[in-house]
Amino acid sequence: MSIEMMSRVARFKAKAQNVDWPDNLVDFESSNFCVSGIKPLIEVMDEIHSSFVWCWSMKDYLKKTLYELNKNTHYSGKKKTNRENFGDHFENEVNKYKELTLCADIANSEKHGGLDRKPRSGEKVRLDISHLLNISKHTIANIQRLDGQYYITPKCKDAVKIKVNIINENDVIISDAFLCIDKSLKAWDEISSTYSST
Repeated sequence: MSIEMMSRVARFKAKAQNVDWPDNLVDFESSNFCVSGIKPLIEVMDEIHSSFVWCWSMKDYLKKTLYELNKNTHYSGKKKTNRENFGDHFENEVNKYKELTLCADIANSEKHGGLDRKPRSGEKVRLDISHLLNISKHTIANIQRLDGQYYITPKCKDAVKIKVNIINENDVIISDAFLCIDKSLKAWDEISSTYSST
């Protein structure tokens, strides 16, 4: 038996036993990955931004309808009219909820191409989105490389998760975006209940 063939077998055996991902085989920094059957992140981001915009738009609706329910209640304040004093009272109530202040900053930043005034939350925030892909023989049907891009076909939708965080200007995670929307909706419900019971 040739030493060369024995060496080759030994090398392949060593490679087979090493389950580490080889260095420089896939450059995760500069390679593109396309996941079949999953909508593009830009579409997901549009939908999430729209969720924040519509969630924050509830403020104007509630402010108007709750004032109408409570217009006979006197709201003390420095403004001339009861409606203006109610508006100040309502805005102060909104600002008690961290999630609503984050919702406001994300929505207004998206609608107006940035914020022209101090953020309600006290932080400059933005959304950060990523796919989380569980790659194993049980979750991936196929991986192909073509022209420097990797095409991944999952076996099922559970192999891919979307993660969206609200981060500040230092890239520190402030909140999960979906959780923020859920808590914002709950806050609107609580605020509505507060004014509906007066």
